[in-house]
Amino acid sequence: MSRFHYAAPERLQFREGGGCLSLFGMPFFAAGIFMLLSVGGVIPINGGGSFARPVLALMGLVFTGVGSVLVFGRAWAILDRTERAAITSWGLLVPFREHRQPLDQFTRVTIGYEPGDSDSSEKFPVTLKARSGPDFVVCSPTAYADARAGAAEAAKHLGFTLEDASGDHAVTVDPADADRPLQERTARSTTAPAPRPAGARSEVHQETSGVRIVIPHPRMSSLGLVFVAAPIAIPLLVGPSLWRFFQRTNTPGPVGVAFLFWLAFLFGLLPAITIVNSFVRSRRGRTEVRASREGIRVRERRAWRTYTVADHAAGDVLDVDYGTRESRAVAARLAVEQKMLQAGHDTASQSPRMERWMAAAARWTKGRGVIVKSRQGLTTFGADLDDDEIRYLAQLVRQALVGRA
Repeated sequence: MSRFHYAAPERLQFREGGGCLSLFGMPFFAAGIFMLLSVGGVIPINGGGSFARPVLALMGLVFTGVGSVLVFGRAWAILDRTERAAITSWGLLVPFREHRQPLDQFTRVTIGYEPGDSDSSEKFPVTLKARSGPDFVVCSPTAYADARAGAAEAAKHLGFTLEDASGDHAVTVDPADADRPLQERTARSTTAPAPRPAGARSEVHQETSGVRIVIPHPRMSSLGLVFVAAPIAIPLLVGPSLWRFFQRTNTPGPVGVAFLFWLAFLFGLLPAITIVNSFVRSRRGRTEVRASREGIRVRERRAWRTYTVADHAAGDVLDVDYGTRESRAVAARLAVEQKMLQAGHDTASQSPRMERWMAAAARWTKGRGVIVKSRQGLTTFGADLDDDEIRYLAQLVRQALVGRA
């Protein structure tokens, strides 16, 4: 969790740690204290042999150490204009050690983007871009709104330009404009909208106040239907054999019926509900976007109901970006090349097979779609569309927000 405040008029301080990490670390810390108290005889333990106390002491130290770091660990990033220094500090509730770097070696404040995976959430690291060498990490929020607020404050505090590279296209903003919305920073558009791509799935309706975009959900494929429906065959194939087995083994009737009921519920009814919902959603589902100089609203129609995904006033919209399959493939290739360089390998030695594999994988990945950046966070839509259509819709939304002269 990242927070920032002014410790002094010339000293902007960012702090990370605490919050959810403290809650996560409390069980480890409590278990470690319990083990150490048991070893010390405060909490009596019986049996376990001669090796019980040394093993328990070692485990207690490990659990207490991990829990202490999670509960009490803090990291500070301090931007001091008086000392002209960027300071990183670490400690448990209070700083123990610190590292200083001169502010003169940095050129701008940057917001990056690190996609999450099954083990971690996405991050938006805020850094000071160095002229050479490693960048200075100010904070790494998991929410774009927190990253933008912190980066804007750092840019104004230092007088650095703000570079928002959280999307596929970096946008540089002067420190005085860091908090200004897109509508105030951009002049009204005088260019005609881009031509509609051939084979576009979306429906575009030009209205007096702006534009309305309807993106239907992709149709459910026959192969996907087969995969979802496969579990339904389990109770149909196994149920009669199980019932005969229960009869041969004199299993009480209520027990056998209850077991078969749960089998039918888990592998029959639930997949059937999933199939119906998926089928109805693929026929009725859609994303509806309304953009105008007043703001942007995104609504999602699922199988049975419609709900509002986001409703941003124009004064809260900071930018409109987009992400495509092509850009994700380029980012993946650059990441592979960077790892090869770090491992001491020549990027020219990358095999043609790897190149072909990455090109094939790019066709099956999805872009991030149209990305609306606001003070409340990121809103994305149209991720499963083709690259040309994503670019087309991003331009329409941007022009609708900015307005036409």
